[in-house]
Amino acid sequence: MKPKDFKKIIKKLTKGGFELKEKLKDHHYFSLYKDGVLILWFKRSQSLKDYQKSFIAHNLRMSDTDLGKFIQCSLSVDNYIEILKDKSIWPVNLQ
Repeated sequence: MKPKDFKKIIKKLTKGGFELKEKLKDHHYFSLYKDGVLILWFKRSQSLKDYQKSFIAHNLRMSDTDLGKFIQCSLSVDNYIEILKDKSIWPVNLQ
């Protein structure tokens, strides 16, 4: 995964109303919030090598194909929320 693709993911999530908090340790750790509620956390290593795409997709709870669509803008943030709801990851108290 190229750094610009990862930046697209972060930008799209924040424009979609998510709040991201990052901690830097041995990896980059991200907490994904919506309306003050923690939705999930994910991480990536310091480098963004090609094998990272599957790892990041898994951490964001989507398929590699969906992640590619998300980066290319054919999958919206609303579609991503539906994926999270289908997998029962989306909190019940958020609509």
